[in-house]
Amino acid sequence: MAIKKYCIEGELYSANAIQKELKRILNDTPLEKEVQGKDLTFVLEAFKTATYYEEKTKGEAITKVIKKKVKNYSTNCFYIYREDGTSTDFSYTLIPQHN
Repeated sequence: MAIKKYCIEGELYSANAIQKELKRILNDTPLEKEVQGKDLTFVLEAFKTATYYEEKTKGEAITKVIKKKVKNYSTNCFYIYREDGTSTDFSYTLIPQHN
């Protein structure tokens, strides 16, 4: 069976490669700081591969992505901020996510 590839910024990535790059971005971004530049573009494009993308964005544009601590846990994750001012977290380990 062929490994599924995802196109991000014009390049093909396996699910494993996407998760590895998202982990690098999460680790390289200081806590409570925005993801910026090419890293932001990659995060946003990778996030679109998640099956829960529509549920998390609620039809709103994403205005920024910030690295934050997960409430009640000792881990970090990405938080997306929507155009309407609301926010939610997402885990890079679920991207891409298959049905």
